Amino acid sequence: MQLVRQLGEGGFGFVYLARHTLSGDEFAVKRMLVQDRESRELAEAEVRLMKDLRHPNCLGLVASSQGPRESGHGYEFLLVMDLATRGTLAQLAATARGKSPLVT
Repeated sequence: MQLVRQLGEGGFGFVYLARHTLSGDEFAVKRMLVQDRESRELAEAEVRLMKDLRHPNCLGLVASSQGPRESGHGYEFLLVMDLATRGTLAQLAATARGKSPLVT
């Protein structure tokens, strides 16, 4: 898997566009970096939820991993997910209302 570019960031970490080196398929990779016990529990809960979630309007989880960060401080969680190719949630909501997107 090759990281192509960063797509966004949030409170826990970053989301990257990734390309499978053999097939060329593209995915979203969410990298969550956590330092404390509460954040780690929240990240673990998100992974569990994504593993159980099956709905046509939700991105699917392809694979995940977790472990101590190489620096030795905190934990790192990686979630490989289907790539949303139709835009952001804000863009889709604005389009559904017949208005131009608030966020581009």
